[in-house]
Amino acid sequence: MIQGFLFLLILLPTLIWYMRKKRFDISYSLFLSGMIGALLKYMVSNSLRFTNAPPALDVMILATLSVFNGKFWIATLIFFLGYLNDPLLGVSGLLLGFGFGRWHQIRKKRIFKQKGELKRKVWHSAMGLFAAVVIMLVPRNVGLGLCLFATLSPLLMSLPIFRSLAQETKRSNEWMGKGNFYYGLGAFLPIYLGQPWILLVLAFGDGLSTLIGKLFGYTRLYSKKSVEGTFAGFLAAWAISRHFYSPAIVPAVIYLIAELVAPLDDNFAIPVALSLLYIF
Repeated sequence: MIQGFLFLLILLPTLIWYMRKKRFDISYSLFLSGMIGALLKYMVSNSLRFTNAPPALDVMILATLSVFNGKFWIATLIFFLGYLNDPLLGVSGLLLGFGFGRWHQIRKKRIFKQKGELKRKVWHSAMGLFAAVVIMLVPRNVGLGLCLFATLSPLLMSLPIFRSLAQETKRSNEWMGKGNFYYGLGAFLPIYLGQPWILLVLAFGDGLSTLIGKLFGYTRLYSKKSVEGTFAGFLAAWAISRHFYSPAIVPAVIYLIAELVAPLDDNFAIPVALSLLYIF
């Protein structure tokens, strides 16, 4: 508990400082480092049944940060010493964090070349996750009403109050509100069937597949899809499905097929394809 509090006490002011200095490269690096570390912890602890799940997330994030600013090596080593009773946690976090930070430094040009797309995807993933959680908490009729609102939201995008935000979070070749429109249509069926967890699969799977594909995707699968991004989306879909469906591999495979071959927008194709599990 104390270690976690101290970690946040160091990390939050640091993030605020670098964002004020417009060092968004460090913010992206820490965001991805934490996300990948959390995914690794989940996979190991829930799949391989280890008593302790590497890596140590706080050590990993601080090691990533120390690559950009050597002063943070002191904090990294202090937190590392806290895992002496289980060195695998500390060592794995230290190595992964340092490796990730160095990779980010080397690939900075590639990352900033795609900064607009990364910003757009982070925004859409965050909003998709927020919408999924809200829909899971409210009654079904309210959820269906929210779907209708999302479907009609392109009409709102023409209003001046929403236009600037819509312009920043859309691709140049898309019409405003396209993502919201297809999300509302696609979410209708899982909500109607009483299975809103499908929207969590969409939020995590689609978001991770794009982020990992853009930053780590070197092995081209076809079109704009990469093996690395596709595999990350599959793992995220499998991790979420384990809590709601058995065997979890079935919705994960359906997600994979819909993500790869569906001719329509992912926001529509993925939830509709997963909803078929409860129709047939």
